[in-house]
Amino acid sequence: MGKRLLPGKTIKDKGKTKSHRRPEMDYGKLRGTKWEKYVIDIEARSLIKKENMKAKKERRKIKHGK
Repeated sequence: MGKRLLPGKTIKDKGKTKSHRRPEMDYGKLRGTKWEKYVIDIEARSLIKKENMKAKKERRKIKHGK
C-alpha cells in the first residue's frame, strides 16, 4: 500500500510523511508514579488499535479475494 500524502506535501516529500509527528514518549519513565494508571490506559488503547487494524486487514483480504 502506498503512503498517503499529507496536505501540502508533494510526491517528492513521501519519505518524510512522519517527520512532522511528535515522537512517542517513553512511558517506562512514568511507571511507579502517579501517572501510572494513565500509562496503562494508553498502552492498552494502542494494543486494541493494533488488533483492530490487523482484523481490518484480514477482512479486506477476504473481501477482495487475496
